[in-house]
Amino acid sequence: MLTDGEETCGGAPCALGQWLKARSRDLTVHVIGFQLKAFSWTGAQSILDVKCLAEETGGLYITAQNREDLIKAFEKTLGCPMMSAIPSGLH
Repeated sequence: MLTDGEETCGGAPCALGQWLKARSRDLTVHVIGFQLKAFSWTGAQSILDVKCLAEETGGLYITAQNREDLIKAFEKTLGCPMMSAIPSGLH
């Protein structure tokens, strides 16, 4: 899951992680926090909740600040190189 850390839809990411863990033991949710700006208007809890979603499902929580960080985060969570990182002519 890719997020800016803002929970603005009235959801409960940590509770969702607990629900998924109880019902889907083989499901892992990795969370990438992209360009998080410290604690925004929704406060620190928003960031902690998405981190909890990853932890509850045995996933990784990774932050990324730029394109390079984002590519590395996707490679780490998906376990494969990004198509944009493969030399042209090979994809």
